[in-house]
Amino acid sequence: MINGNTLVALRETLGYTRAHVARTAGISPQHYGQIERGQRGRRPSRRVLYGISTALGVKPAAIIRDAA
Repeated sequence: MINGNTLVALRETLGYTRAHVARTAGISPQHYGQIERGQRGRRPSRRVLYGISTALGVKPAAIIRDAA
């Protein structure tokens, strides 16, 4: 699962808006906001995971929450 707190911290550090990250990742701002808030019921697809990590300039592993 994606760690929403990490997404927020990275996005704010970079000075990006939710809309910018969403657009760069190829998803809607609403979808991105739900992921950031942890409101998506299922795991995001690999495409979404890679899109978000690319938009934030990090490896996918950097935004995945540990299952433990």
